[in-house]
Amino acid sequence: MAQIAAQSAVRTSDHTAAVTRAVPAAASRRPDSATKRLRPSQVPLYNRLTEAGQSTLDGGLPPGGAPGPVPGPAQSPAAPAPAAPAAPVGGVPGEMRRVNVQPVLFKDSPADPAPTGVSWAQRFLATQDTWSKLGVFFQAAGAVQIVDASLKAAGGTRDERDKVRASWNGTGVGIFMVDNDVADAGGGGTVGGGTANAKIALSDRGASDTLMAHEMGHVLGLGHPPGGADPDTIMEPSGTNNDPNPTRNTIGNYHRITWPAPTGSTIIYPDP
Repeated sequence: MAQIAAQSAVRTSDHTAAVTRAVPAAASRRPDSATKRLRPSQVPLYNRLTEAGQSTLDGGLPPGGAPGPVPGPAQSPAAPAPAAPAAPVGGVPGEMRRVNVQPVLFKDSPADPAPTGVSWAQRFLATQDTWSKLGVFFQAAGAVQIVDASLKAAGGTRDERDKVRASWNGTGVGIFMVDNDVADAGGGGTVGGGTANAKIALSDRGASDTLMAHEMGHVLGLGHPPGGADPDTIMEPSGTNNDPNPTRNTIGNYHRITWPAPTGSTIIYPDP
């Protein structure tokens, strides 16, 4: 994945790794991959952004319980009382952040029966699971659909991705789903990372559910390991839209988040 330098706290870089209102389809062109919902359970800011692209309680009788009746056959011990649910383990105080996102989908024609966005549901779920551990929560607006056959299939070069990302401007982080592997950027590319102007061009193909979550890390201001994020975490590039990134997310990554500003306090559950 190509590395490109960023020059300030507000960076623009294309990272390695959608106008009619509608909810993106949940069906997928790729094989289903079960996404295990994780419990919401950090170092100078990296100055290079790249184009990317978890107690068991035992019940029992108190000691010295009353004996059974005599005479008579021996009796079984009383059943233990139900155990109370275990409290979450590993939580620490942290800050809460909220991010509004805008899916931008593409169609060949107004009657196109297969707009992009088929991978949205699984990838957005994985994004929520991965970043809620660090107190980041996402709210998706209804999808914007753009009729443009050339943009629907675009994304194979940086120039094409820039054109895709320029096709919509509005409130929220734009996530532009294209019918392209975006192979040269590992499945996705982000510009404006660490600012409210961030935009993601994302492949709507491939089997990786973590592709969007990785790019969203760039939106939050993180880069790639070792300097821009902790190794073996969601920010570790996989290099393709088929291979998943690690879902691990650490306190080191939490401390590298530069945007948006916190909106309150919460309990965070970083991975070890």
